[in-house]
Amino acid sequence: MRRKRRDRDGVFVRKGSYYISFIDAHGRRKQQKLKGAFTLTQARHLRTAKLQEQEKARVLGYTFAQFVPHYLRHQQARVTPKAYERTRGIVEKHLKQAFGAMQLAMIRKIDVSRYLTGRLVEVSVETARREFFVLSHMISVAVDWELISANVASGVKLPKVPAGRVRYLQPTELRAVLAS
Repeated sequence: MRRKRRDRDGVFVRKGSYYISFIDAHGRRKQQKLKGAFTLTQARHLRTAKLQEQEKARVLGYTFAQFVPHYLRHQQARVTPKAYERTRGIVEKHLKQAFGAMQLAMIRKIDVSRYLTGRLVEVSVETARREFFVLSHMISVAVDWELISANVASGVKLPKVPAGRVRYLQPTELRAVLAS
């Protein structure tokens, strides 16, 4: 005897509130409580809108801003709290502002290069390099998660770090060091 397979997506009521069930852009089943749905018809319209949004995300992919919370959650488990705060600050204050509205798949090498050049005008070379490394890691994580096909930041030329200061001991300092 074969059982009839139930369609698990749809609108349902639990404790007087409307909920929808759907499959998101990553193929995972989601259930969500609807706010502002007071009738079954309103709930069905909201579900249809949600399905269209998920289909658009499936076709176009994530925007950079949509990817940020997933990346930060991923990093929080892997780095120290201090390193996480530095990364979060870079992502939220600078990278999200520059790339937030862009689709991940539409970010090109020239966009990364322009960002790096613009930041070099405002901050030191070391700061710009650190921000670039965070961006490059974000893009490589997106490649690992199969959200995009290639890391466009891999071919961008980085600015050279200026040589550090070479300091020699003065004769009086050398005597003090040798005496101790």
